Amino acid sequence: MPVPSSIGKSIQAMRAFIASGGAKGKRALSPYPLCRDLFRNPRRILECEETLDAVLALAPEIEAYRGKGSQILQREFDDQLGGLLYHAELETFEAAPEPDLFPADREPAPPPAATPFWAEKLSDYFFERVQGKPTRSLHAAGLRSNAWSILGELSPFCRRSEPLPLALETAADRRKPDEEREGAIRFLSAYWAHEDPDKATVDLLESLRQDPPNRSFLVTVLQARIDLGLSDEMEALLEVEDWDDEDAEDEDEGEGEEE
Repeated sequence: MPVPSSIGKSIQAMRAFIASGGAKGKRALSPYPLCRDLFRNPRRILECEETLDAVLALAPEIEAYRGKGSQILQREFDDQLGGLLYHAELETFEAAPEPDLFPADREPAPPPAATPFWAEKLSDYFFERVQGKPTRSLHAAGLRSNAWSILGELSPFCRRSEPLPLALETAADRRKPDEEREGAIRFLSAYWAHEDPDKATVDLLESLRQDPPNRSFLVTVLQARIDLGLSDEMEALLEVEDWDDEDAEDEDEGEGEEE
């Protein structure tokens, strides 16, 4: 099936923007509208493998681009790709039978009859984005964090074991940016959403809970523990309150020393 003409034109416009180095002075060409136009009709991308391939073929060109708006373009492209999953979920839920109002706790989700091509390709894409050399760049950390989150959301559609050890390693590695580590934790939460987590995940979340680098990280760990049935909301709330109290005490002590 040929790529729809509207999407083909959007791909050409994206390449023209990259070739122009940011199309300085051309209001019609900027990252946000270019990505919005490219993904305007998500169903047409999801229903045709050749169309999704054509869209994904832009990724290396976007990543190599260093002109005006490069970071915005890269982030927006990945966000829009992740947004395809949202539309796929809507169609899946619309076609699904009525849910059981009284389901058993943590009942495993039935596997799909076959892995959809779009789920496999998007899983490949985002798994590739969480690999590679360590980075201290906030931009790169944000991209990897987002990729981890989307990988987790893809788990019900494309269950694969390869990301699991890397997610455990990333979440535990204090040398990596906290944002990237939090993305890996969200992946673990989504990956084990329909079954009991393995011992490695349970042990890691307990270790991270005891010694988090900051409040946001603690909240992410506690939310994962709640999602996986390892903790309850009241227990988590008390832990966050304890963190806030200790943080306030540290600030008061610091002010006293300055005086």
